[in-house]
Amino acid sequence: MKQQQGVSDVLAKIKAAIDPETIFQTTTKELCHLLQAERVAVYRFNAEWGGEFIHDFEYVTPNWLRSSKLGCNTAWNDTYLQETQGGRYRHNDTFVVDDVYQAQLSPCHREILEQFHIRAFATAPVFVGGKLWGVLAAYQHSQARHWLSTDILFLSQIAISLGLALQQADLLGQAQGGIGYYQR
Repeated sequence: MKQQQGVSDVLAKIKAAIDPETIFQTTTKELCHLLQAERVAVYRFNAEWGGEFIHDFEYVTPNWLRSSKLGCNTAWNDTYLQETQGGRYRHNDTFVVDDVYQAQLSPCHREILEQFHIRAFATAPVFVGGKLWGVLAAYQHSQARHWLSTDILFLSQIAISLGLALQQADLLGQAQGGIGYYQR
């Protein structure tokens, strides 16, 4: 019950944000604390279905900052996602790995995850205006983690809210005479 109240509070904060930077900051920070994850990041697809991390928040020790290569403006072009135009995320599926060394991952995927020091992760798609826009991801770097079904539900709920908030910010920007920031 307390966790569900936490989700409700996070959803209200995201909904209240009107500019993209505040939306990203609120989403990543609040979800990181809610899930007690070491990092939460927002990944945005580009027109070719590659993409980059555009915002993240980490809840780890300062020493981690120096060793991590993952962060804002980090490009990550996954050939599978590019070839399938979003892969599983296109079908609104989450992807959860408790331990990258125990999961059935291809060697190239495991190598990329090792490069970013990712040991466990949970991801959910973000849709803006009915189109797959990106992915909201929670990461554990220091050790494996068993993601609970409630963790995945919370992540999915926040991803939906993030998409709606971005759509609202996009419409507001257009109404003020700007170009839609989130349109491909």
